[in-house]
Amino acid sequence: MNIFQEQPLGYFFDVGLVFANSMGFKTFEGSMLFSFLENIKISKPNMKFLDIIKQLESEETVQ
Repeated sequence: MNIFQEQPLGYFFDVGLVFANSMGFKTFEGSMLFSFLENIKISKPNMKFLDIIKQLESEETVQ
């Protein structure tokens, strides 16, 4: 279930899920990317798509 529906975060959730599935996992919950997205949802729920990308590119904990 996509808990970020109808938000720019939803696109990132979908990509994470596709990647997890391609690696043989059913979900990516518990991963650093999932935690990163959850933190954005709580702290900056209206963050724009490009701002999320910029933060992902500069965020060392997601790597």
